[in-house]
Amino acid sequence: MEIEKLNEMARNSFGLSLSVLFSSVEGQYPDFGFYQRKEIFFVAVEKLLKEGKIKFIAPGADCYVSPQRPSPELSIENTKAHWNESADKIIKYLKERWPKDAADDNDDELNMYFYEVPSVIWIDEFGNYFSS
Repeated sequence: MEIEKLNEMARNSFGLSLSVLFSSVEGQYPDFGFYQRKEIFFVAVEKLLKEGKIKFIAPGADCYVSPQRPSPELSIENTKAHWNESADKIIKYLKERWPKDAADDNDDELNMYFYEVPSVIWIDEFGNYFSS
């Protein structure tokens, strides 16, 4: 599947969470239904992974700042925090965890999904990492 507006989606989402990328699909394709946007979202994530524009934090990597953990062991700059699987395996993981009953953008389980899956790391043209 070719995504004509991938660059716009990436630009609008750069440095932000995966949920923002999903919302960007709706912004670029407002006439498409939820299930079409879901498919575009996964194709976009796969293409961005393969193009080296994003990575993901490895599942279980300790790099999240919180009140309980103000100084995590790793940061997004540390390659130990990066999920170094193939794009295909990462997409499979993300798809398997997508809430089966989600039917629209406001689904509570879908909102939780974006908090529960590993965070995206955006990579700029100089190789710098950004995440939220």
